[in-house]
Amino acid sequence: MTDPTVQTKPSVPSALIAKYQALHDGLSEMIESGRLREKHIPDDYQWLVASLEEAAALDAKAVTINGRHA
Repeated sequence: MTDPTVQTKPSVPSALIAKYQALHDGLSEMIESGRLREKHIPDDYQWLVASLEEAAALDAKAVTINGRHA
């Protein structure tokens, strides 16, 4: 029997994580190569770049905490 006072983090399926990592990598590559530029999506570009940077920082933190490497 599990202790109801102990909180656990919800499990995220590894396939979903892999899909988000692939999406992140693809979008990052598009931006870095110049194929996706601010002129293409002027209203959303800064949000997209900031979100990708935030996701990368969270992933790096998870690697540090969990000792995993993708």
